[in-house]
Amino acid sequence: MKHPQFLVASQIVAALLAFVLLASAGTNQADIANWITYYYMHPQPDEIPARVREMAALGVFRDESAAPPMVAFLAEVFRENPSRISWMV
Repeated sequence: MKHPQFLVASQIVAALLAFVLLASAGTNQADIANWITYYYMHPQPDEIPARVREMAALGVFRDESAAPPMVAFLAEVFRENPSRISWMV
């Protein structure tokens, strides 16, 4: 990983988001929380659009407590993959 602070920040954000998702966990939400938690170990930016659609379908973005960690997570993914932003959004 290029930036050690990305690793720390992504782990904190992942933990927060995982906590929010698991608080009302269904199977899909738990899978997404797990994917986000371990994203730093196996980055998969190609999966971002599909995962965001899954989270939207599950209503994750309607939960106000999920917004800040989700924005932080996506900001870090975009920062690490600037050439891919246009197709991710």
